[in-house]
Amino acid sequence: MKKIILLMAALAILIESHSQSINVGSFKSLDSDLTANTNGTMEKDQNGEVAALIKIVTTHTGFSFDGGSMGIVKTKQTPGEIWVYVPRGSKKITIKHPQLGVLRDYFYPQTIEPARTYEMTLITGSVQTIVKPARNSQYVVFRLTPPNAIVELDGNLLQTVDGTATKLMKLGSYDYRIQAPDYFPEVGKVNVNNPDNKVVVDVKLKPNFASVVVNVENDAEIWINGEKKGNGKWNGNLGEGTYDFEAKKQGHRSTFASKDIIVTSEPQIITLQTPTPIYGGADINSNPAMADIYIDGEKKGQTPQIIPNLLVGSHQLRIVKEGYEEANTTMTIKENETISELVNLKENNSTSVSSSQISEMALAAYERAIEKNKSDKNMKKRKAKEDYQQVVDLLSFKEDIKPEEETMLKYGLHYLMLCAYLDKDLFTAKKFAKKILLIDPHYKIALDVLNLE
Repeated sequence: MKKIILLMAALAILIESHSQSINVGSFKSLDSDLTANTNGTMEKDQNGEVAALIKIVTTHTGFSFDGGSMGIVKTKQTPGEIWVYVPRGSKKITIKHPQLGVLRDYFYPQTIEPARTYEMTLITGSVQTIVKPARNSQYVVFRLTPPNAIVELDGNLLQTVDGTATKLMKLGSYDYRIQAPDYFPEVGKVNVNNPDNKVVVDVKLKPNFASVVVNVENDAEIWINGEKKGNGKWNGNLGEGTYDFEAKKQGHRSTFASKDIIVTSEPQIITLQTPTPIYGGADINSNPAMADIYIDGEKKGQTPQIIPNLLVGSHQLRIVKEGYEEANTTMTIKENETISELVNLKENNSTSVSSSQISEMALAAYERAIEKNKSDKNMKKRKAKEDYQQVVDLLSFKEDIKPEEETMLKYGLHYLMLCAYLDKDLFTAKKFAKKILLIDPHYKIALDVLNLE
């Protein structure tokens, strides 16, 4: 009899041990789930208030629920879930199952509010086995300097984006080659042996070029192997080799240098000799004499006059004498020669105009040009060209020009220069640019036009 009692006690202990196989895996509020507050699925407690809904996720059926003093409003079995409606403010729940046992007095981790849906996931005594397939690949990531480098991995070219190239590779060992213009290539081997960690390869190619700085005085042009690089100073990269350097300037004799460039970590500084000016002269006379001489807009005295030290090349000559029409011509200065220019002036039979009248006429033309320019912002129709030309014609030879008239003259020349440029008449555009620089030597647009080829 004693053995039977002991056997029954052991069996009771075994059953009790087996019954402790219900646990709560998670409990959370489903903020976007409106089941508890939707007609058809909404339930009310005995006080007429919309109950909260706890969706209990389990694959088992046959559960019973006890809400303690607050009670349970209603339960409903659905596929994969049991819906348990409880009153607002419920604190705990007891869950019972004939085979799985009892989960007693589970206290909710959140305040239970009316018309809100919650989810409780149950963990029962069932054992679920999850088999994860073994991984046999991992990513290889190349981080590149320079960012335009080309990567070849296991014989395949990889796409490079912002200095990074990636590829998923099976576990193993692979050869790579990385190259870029003006850099020495790099070859190596990458081992992919850990499926849990990607392989990152940092590659910084060694430059196959030198950093070079070229200087020359007098804002001369810098040419390297027959290609213009800039004026006065140039910074850039050159590959290893021998280069021909030249410094040019109009009216000057070019200077040359041949330099060997080697790849070093320090910049190589090259200073070119300044081009030397080439001079000639001009013997300028007029009929009648004692006329004002202007060369490239600069007054040089009165005729007759021998003017030395003019740079070789083309120059604009203007002869002005009161009572006579202005004469304009182009003269070409030659090295170590003095050319002769005789200008016959024609009497000006037009009615003389006072300086103040010229100012008034120029101002009126300038104001007309401004008004026309408002409706022709892109200069497609050149509406203001005729008026700006009149401003330039009136003010160019006025000796007592005022500061505000100088500004009008500059903007008139600016407009005419752009018109000539848009008409692809670079010669005329440069002529106007030179006149602008006589007024404002730092006028950027005029400087840019002069540097055009």
